This record gives sequence, structure tokens and C-alpha cells, in this order.
Amino acid sequence: MTINDHLQTVKTGLLSLKAAGADGFEGLLRIALTKLTGIPFRLAASGLQGGMDGDAAMPSDPVCFEAKLYSGKIDRKDVIVKIADLGRREKSADRLWVLGATIEISTQLTKDLEEDGDEHAISTLILDWTAAPLPLLAIAVVAAESEAIDFIVGNYDEKTEQKKLSEEDLKNAFSSILGHPEFEGLLQRLKSNLNVSKLSFKRAVDLNTEWREQTFSSTRHARERLGQGLAVLQDKTFPPMRTELRKSILGELETGKEVILLGDEGHGKSWLSAQLCSGDAGLALFISAERLDGVSVHDLDDFLVDLLIKQTGEVADDTLKLRWRHRFEAWRTAPPVASLLVVVDGLNQRQNLRWDRLLNGIQSRLEEIRGRMVVTVRPHFWQKTIARGLAFKPKTFEVPEWSPAERDELLKHYGIALDWLDQQTLKTLQNPRLLAVAVATLPHQDSIAWKGLTTDRLLMEHLRASQLENYENEDFVDLTKRLSEHATEVLERVKASPDEPPRNFRADSTAVIETRFFRSLPGPGDLYELRDEGLTLALGFTLIDQLWQTHSAKRDLGSRITQLIEPINAMDRTADVLLASLLICALDDIRFDPAIFSVLLDAFANLQNVSDQRFEEFVEIIKHKPDVLFDTLKLLCLERGRRINHDWFVHAAFIVASTNEGWRAAETAIHHWLHCYNKDPVAQAKRYHRQSDADYEQRAERKTAEIADELESLSR
Repeated sequence: MTINDHLQTVKTGLLSLKAAGADGFEGLLRIALTKLTGIPFRLAASGLQGGMDGDAAMPSDPVCFEAKLYSGKIDRKDVIVKIADLGRREKSADRLWVLGATIEISTQLTKDLEEDGDEHAISTLILDWTAAPLPLLAIAVVAAESEAIDFIVGNYDEKTEQKKLSEEDLKNAFSSILGHPEFEGLLQRLKSNLNVSKLSFKRAVDLNTEWREQTFSSTRHARERLGQGLAVLQDKTFPPMRTELRKSILGELETGKEVILLGDEGHGKSWLSAQLCSGDAGLALFISAERLDGVSVHDLDDFLVDLLIKQTGEVADDTLKLRWRHRFEAWRTAPPVASLLVVVDGLNQRQNLRWDRLLNGIQSRLEEIRGRMVVTVRPHFWQKTIARGLAFKPKTFEVPEWSPAERDELLKHYGIALDWLDQQTLKTLQNPRLLAVAVATLPHQDSIAWKGLTTDRLLMEHLRASQLENYENEDFVDLTKRLSEHATEVLERVKASPDEPPRNFRADSTAVIETRFFRSLPGPGDLYELRDEGLTLALGFTLIDQLWQTHSAKRDLGSRITQLIEPINAMDRTADVLLASLLICALDDIRFDPAIFSVLLDAFANLQNVSDQRFEEFVEIIKHKPDVLFDTLKLLCLERGRRINHDWFVHAAFIVASTNEGWRAAETAIHHWLHCYNKDPVAQAKRYHRQSDADYEQRAERKTAEIADELESLSR
């Protein structure tokens, strides 16, 4: 038998069924479509899944469909009416109308059906009988294999007056068609046409799951799509943290309760919410606060639809938007099995928005479809600005810093010994963000680098990463400028009146109150303060910036730094601020200048009572600028006197020279020093003898002769 004979057998089998109904062509098509897509299909007319109870047969959201088999000439008006009728009768979220035909359908009719279906938010599928290479209808049925054969044999309708086929007849025909060289390619094309979120919400959930898996498994994708590097799935070896807290949150979400995650800067609210979003079994959206810029409550429906399309990896068009709008409307009557989770992250990043109204709008829409919502925000902003305007009562959870045990577990996970760190730094590393910054910045096995780690270094690295990771609402330049300006005012207040609170400020319309460096003060006013942990770094910024002003004006840096340090001395922070200034100058390329770094080193060389425990910190800073270190060391060695911290520079030079970059600088400096010779006999004599010595003049004359002989020998 030829392939055409086998195709004729399949056609006969199709025509031996009723043109519609669960025990006719529609029933067969339900089997074929489910096999092709893995998506459950429900017959519109019966309300049942091929005679089976819907809940038992279909644990996920099904596609409601209607189909009819045509074997002769098709009246276009008759078909169009059926699509419109399905739209009026059936309000399911996903609807499909299938035209099956044992004849070939014209391109024009196919286009008309698709356009009419789009107008009614109904997907259309044409399975006709083309001459070559294989009919799509035959491919769809044959792909269902034994299930289709059993259905055709078991549902023969005598009224059709078609030949009754045996199971063997159909097996032979199916086997031949399955072996056709064009079959697999045409089958994959058919599956691809059906494998779209426009057709099925289940497919949309699958696509959304894939999108979340890709997003949360890659720092790059997370930054591009969410504005933050929330790659919570990237490190598979990362120990499970906050298990009990997550379990409690999930328990509230399961009851339909809205959840608010409250926590201070860097406590890991966004990370926790990303974990909840990435692990959700249904459809989940992650919304960074900045995405709601310019969105009103009336725009929320369109906003959510656009985001659903984007976070299922699809490209928005009018047809797809209409499908999603119809789904939302249908879900108000029959909520989906796979419910929608919406995460709104970082409300305090956009303090100018009316978050109470936006959250009320999102919550009311989710409540209608049994959706769920998670929000992250800092406590002060939540209590003072948002909470009193809510029309619902959410469940709030405090997200704390790492406990000492959790912090230690993470440090051990990264191979970092606890005895490398002092108690103050260990306390700072309880902040999840600063711990993450430290781990990302320092080599894990370098004990010297970790012993030199300080709170100021952590905050500086936080600042450097803030623009990339969206930690702060301002970019690096603006935020460091504001820190410098606030610290300048602090110094002015210290000089003017020691009794006035030097770190309290009144907010203006542009101030970002709740950040790593600024904190709102309690009470009804709009006062805020420069946090104590950030004050030293802020003073370092203002010291550098004011030295730059002096340097640009070509005035003496040495006398200016003495003036600037005076009020800092009064605050008993001189060593802290000088080290912070060196750190800033070393790490901020915009603020670095060899002359400014040198004058800071010069001031540090004479600083009294610096704890020896800060030596590693000093080394870690000057490692970044070895050239300036060796230039400064040369000047210190040529001085007649000995600086208080001379040994720090000598020992640091040996450590720095042991690194590749440090040795390059040391080697250059040594060659330069060996090429230097002081030709001034008076200067050389003064270095070793006093002018009051009786033989000073004779020694000076002798030194003159020695220098002349040395120079003459060099010229030979």
C-alpha cells in the first residue's frame, strides 16, 4: 500500500466519527491536542474532560475548546458565527476553536478565522487535509498513536455509513505515516504553533517558570531584568538560610494573606523576596519599585498585563494583550488553579510615589482572582508613610540581620577563618549585604586581606558597588558628594559649638532619608542623621574634597591638611579619618591624585597612638598605590629626623614588594634611588655633624674633596 492509501485509511476513520461531541471528532481531538502539548483540554459543550470529572482528570488549568469536522464545502459565515457563539457562551480563561477538515482550507479563510478569533480573544487552529507532503489533521491524530486508534475503533458511528476499520487497519496506516520522512519535521512545527502562552495559561506558567529560572540563576540576567543582581539560584552549594522564616511567610501566603517584609538597609529583604518568587509553583511576577514610576491606579491592569507578557519571555502585541485581559476577567469568576504571586520590591527606593494607593489597587485586583502579594520596604518609611493609607490588613515580618551563628556559617562556607577578623568587623558582617560585598571583593584565602578589613572598607566597597547593584537611589558621584557636604557641615558645627548635635539634619524634598549612611529620627518631624558607622567615611570624603580644592588652587597641601585635621582631633577620630581618606583616595579613581595621597601619608607618618592592630588595614590600603608609597618612603628616609610611624612604612614596603604590582614599583624606586647622589657638601656634612662642632669646617672641606673625587671617577 502507498502512503496515500494509508492516509485514506486515517481519513475514513475520522469520517466514521460524529462531526462533534465528546464521543466524536471533538473527543478525538481532545486526546490529540493533549498529547501534542501536554496541556489539558476541556470540551466546551460537555463541561467534562472527555466524560471524566474535571478535577480528577486535570489538576492544572485546562483550555476550553470547541471543534467540528468538515468533509465538504465550508460556508465561511457558518464558521465565523461559531467562533462568535463560543465567545458569548464560554467565559473560560483560555478558549480554542478548531476547524478540522478532510479537504484543504484556503489561505484567505484561515486568515479570516484567525482575525475573528483574535477579536474575541479566542485562539484558532486549522487542521486541514493538504495534498503534500502530509495533512496536518493526519499528523495531529497519528501523533496520538494507540490512544487515537482505540478512540476511533471504539466510537464508530453507523450513521456515517463509512467503512468500519479494525485496530489492525489503523495500526498499519499509523505506522506507515509515522515513518514518513517529513512526519517528524511537520509534527515539531505543529507543536511549536501550539506551544504558546496565547493558547494556554498552563503554557504561560511554564514559560514564566523558565523565565524565573533563567533570571534568578544569573547575576547578569537579574541585573538586566530586575535592576539588581538577585541570582538566588546561581550558587547551588549556598547553605539554606532563614528556613523557618520562609516557612512562616509561605504559610501566610497560602491563606491568602498579603505579606510585608520589613528590614533595615542590607538585611536581605530583596534576596528573601526573590527566593519566594523563584520557588513559587504558580505564576509569579517580580516588580522593582522603579517600574511603577508614572503608573497610576487606573493603569494597573495594563501594567500587570505588560509585565506578565514580559516575564513569560513573550513579545507584546494586541492579540496577546487581549488574551491576558480576558484571562483576568475570567479569573474573577473562576480563579486559576495556578494562582498569581506579585512581589513588589524596595518601596523606599521611590518615596515620591503614593504607595498606599498603588498597593490598594494591586491587592484588590489580586483578591478578586485569589492572587498573593509580597512587599519589601524599610520599617520607618512603611510606618510613617504607607501603613495608615492601606485598605487591607497585611501580615508583617521583620527581616533581621544574620545572627552570629548564621554569619559564621556563611564565612566558613566561603573558607574564611573567624580569627582573621576583629569583633567590630564581625559585627558589621552580620549585615547580609555587607557580608556579600566583602565576599565578592576580597580573595577568600588571603588572610592578610581579611585581617585588614574594616567597617570603613566595607562601606567604601558598598558605595563602589551601589550604582551597579542599585543599592542606593543615587549614583556614586551624587551620593559621595552629599556625604562630603554633610560631613563638612558636621565639622563646621564642631568648630562653632561642641554642644549642638553635629549629625542631625532637616530633610529637604530631594533627601533620601533611609540609606546605608542616613537614618530618619523618630518623631513627627523630618529630622534625620548621618549614621555613626558612616560618619568616618563621610569625613574622609570631605577631607579629600577640600584637599582637592587646595590642590586646584595651587596652594600648600601640608598646611591645609593641618587646618582640616584640627576639628577632627576634637572629635577624637583623627586616625580613623586619615585611614578612611587614604582608603577613598586609593579606591576612587576620580578623587585620587599622587600629591593628595602623599600628603595624607605624610600626615599619617606623624600620627600618635595608632593601634598596632591597624597595621594590616594600612597595608591593604597602600597596596593599591605602591608607587606613591615608595616615593613617600624615599622622602622619609632622607629626612634628618625619624617619624613616629616610620617603622610602619618600612615593614609595609616589604609586604607590598612581595606582590607582583608592588615589586614592580619597588624595583623602579630602587633603580631611581641608586641613581641619586647629593652633590651639596654642606647638606651632607649637616646630616652627620653639627655646625657647632669644633672640626665642622674641616669635615665640610673633606666632604667637598670626597664628592669631587667621586664625580671624577664616575666620568672616567
